[in-house]
Amino acid sequence: QIGEQVGVNIVVDPQVSESVTLSLDAIGWHDALEIIARQTNCVMIEPSDRLIRFTQPPSLNIEFQDAELAVVLDLLAKQSGANIVIAEDVEGKVSLILRDVPWREALETIVKTAGYVVVSERSGISEILRIVSPDKLIQQQETRIYRLRYVRPPEQYIAIISDIDKQAGNVARDLSTEAVGEFTLLKALRSSLSPGGEMDFDVTTNSLIVKDIAPRLDEIEEIIKQIDVEPALVQIEVKFSSTT
Repeated sequence: QIGEQVGVNIVVDPQVSESVTLSLDAIGWHDALEIIARQTNCVMIEPSDRLIRFTQPPSLNIEFQDAELAVVLDLLAKQSGANIVIAEDVEGKVSLILRDVPWREALETIVKTAGYVVVSERSGISEILRIVSPDKLIQQQETRIYRLRYVRPPEQYIAIISDIDKQAGNVARDLSTEAVGEFTLLKALRSSLSPGGEMDFDVTTNSLIVKDIAPRLDEIEEIIKQIDVEPALVQIEVKFSSTT
């Protein structure tokens, strides 16, 4: 039902047989999906902005004491079948006990505990997970500006009956802030940023200013190309006639 309402393809793996009961009000559809995923022990995989896959990855039971981080990550890669690439400067030891934890959650937790980050990149239909240090990730970042042609923040009109001169300045400022705060595209793209990525919106030029690694910038650019398209146009001719 959610997929039909928002126009997104939501696919559930055949082995997922969970049922869910919940009541949500005034919540974004993507947030609703995340809540459903947590309640059903599923993981959301988003190959593209128009496709979301619900799957139940195998849970892991692992225990290590002062083990080399590279050894632990290698075990996770073998058990999960994931493509994990470890940077040369990633090192250290970890001690952990995990019981019935999805492999992706285990990976994120172990890497974060060791002081590193997981960067997800796509090569065709395959996902590659890079383990890098935050400093190296920041060094790989670049800034790009995407000027939107058709998509804009929602405009809000407020009727003012009195004290126009007094309220005009405040209203204009509030409208700008509220419009950007409700800009759905901005919220969606910010969720696509890699750790340490930044995104701002310039109201004057209707532009997105994004600082991130090149692969993630390419993904954001592709999403913008699919969404920022010329809307269907109509021509309306109106004639006013006054008679007595």
